Amino acid sequence: MVQIKEINLKGLHTLYCEGNDTFFVIRTPYNSKGYKKWIEEVRKRYGYTVIVQDVRGRYGSIGNWKPYFYENEDAQILAKFILQHNVSRVIIFGSSYEAYCARLLAYILEDILDEVKLVLRVGVRSQYEALFNGKNFRLADYYWWNMVHGKGSESNLSLEIPYAKLKMPKLKLPKKNNVVYPDVPVILIGGWNDGYYQYAFEDYINWKNPNAHLYIGNFGHELYMIHKLFDEVDWYKNLEIIGKSEKIEYKNQNGYYSQYYSKTQDFINIEISYCEKVYDNAYLLKNNSFYINNKNTFNVVIKGLSVVKSLKLQHNFLETSIYGQLICIDNNIKISITEFILEKGCTETILPPLLIKNNSNVRLEFLLSTSMFPRYTRPIKDSQIVEVKKIIVGGTRYEG
Repeated sequence: MVQIKEINLKGLHTLYCEGNDTFFVIRTPYNSKGYKKWIEEVRKRYGYTVIVQDVRGRYGSIGNWKPYFYENEDAQILAKFILQHNVSRVIIFGSSYEAYCARLLAYILEDILDEVKLVLRVGVRSQYEALFNGKNFRLADYYWWNMVHGKGSESNLSLEIPYAKLKMPKLKLPKKNNVVYPDVPVILIGGWNDGYYQYAFEDYINWKNPNAHLYIGNFGHELYMIHKLFDEVDWYKNLEIIGKSEKIEYKNQNGYYSQYYSKTQDFINIEISYCEKVYDNAYLLKNNSFYINNKNTFNVVIKGLSVVKSLKLQHNFLETSIYGQLICIDNNIKISITEFILEKGCTETILPPLLIKNNSNVRLEFLLSTSMFPRYTRPIKDSQIVEVKKIIVGGTRYEG
């Protein structure tokens, strides 16, 4: 019978299952007790020592729950505990916020232990990136996560959130994007339908250690598809790509990098006066670039503007609020640009400020849904289809 001990490390509730000198470690805000079956499986199949710890202020751990604030300090406490045991290698992994915690712990242990490995699934890398996609505030992500996970010691997945009243909150926003890069082997997992998948690309490109693997699959932030692709525990065994996951499903990461992450691409040309282009329904249909399908997705091809700075949608009267996401598609590479809300009772919506560089023609994909996360491509339920009648695009061209 597998024995799982409950240990208190300076107020941090920690599940500890003693095994051999290979340690599997997770620090989580999502309830360590939810990992008990997984801990038992890892111990029975491989004999590993497994540690799962609640972060400060969550579930069994005492203190105030203040996301991102205590994680480095508390990772030091767990690192000290690990080093008191007979340990040869440590594999640290996690999804979403857990991935942020995993990076910090690996950064602490990399110079102490000979073998530290990381597995980061749909990872959030910093507080800044949890709040912003580029310079655009992650409205839906912030409100959903903060209301469901960020308000107390336990998550409330059944919480009803007043989406229609969402506005940019008054926050003390981080000034810097402090991303930690441990010099250790890593497997990076991202889903094409996840709002943070671009960071898996950026990590893969910039990772210091040469032993870096990238897997971008057809799943979202919730990762429910991942178990259909491979046996997760066996996949982690030696930090190798095994079985079906040998095929790394990513799209030309060099092109992705050069277009969206090159620091040399500055806007240095002289702009002519700001102007607006109107795309009415007749024009869009004539040019075969506008449609609404059963998932309430529509596209528009922007022509004649080198820099698109603002967008306005004119639509039918809405009986309920609709949530939207705007994606820029250039050379078949999709980048999430911003999120917005079509308010109940309105017929016109101005999208949050955005900036898109357009060297030729750029296609914008609008996803609309009654779900707060349109990117998961669920059809609109219990609502009329949104009829977009006109799109007004404001921007500039370049001279010289």
